[in-house]
Amino acid sequence: MQIVMQVIAKSKDQESLRQAIINDQHLENFDLFVAEKQNPRRGNGWSKLHSRKNTNVINIEWDGASKILTCRFISKKGAPDEIAGDFLSYLMKFYRTKIRSVLVTP
Repeated sequence: MQIVMQVIAKSKDQESLRQAIINDQHLENFDLFVAEKQNPRRGNGWSKLHSRKNTNVINIEWDGASKILTCRFISKKGAPDEIAGDFLSYLMKFYRTKIRSVLVTP
């Protein structure tokens, strides 16, 4: 199962929200860690986060032109709602002022 979350950043921010997230030490407090940052087979602007609690994964892509962070929460067993909740809690705690809106689609 998959959940897709689109995070729309405020237009005044020039920094990549994805880059800020993968360099943030606070991810560990939410049981998340960066598994991959770049891969020559894929385009720029993507990362992969894993959960320390289970096998769930977050694939993150940043579109700088539209200021949209697209997050795909993937689970092989059960639902990815736990990692989606952990990530949303993390975003609201540390990036609330940089976010205009969040759209979640199951």
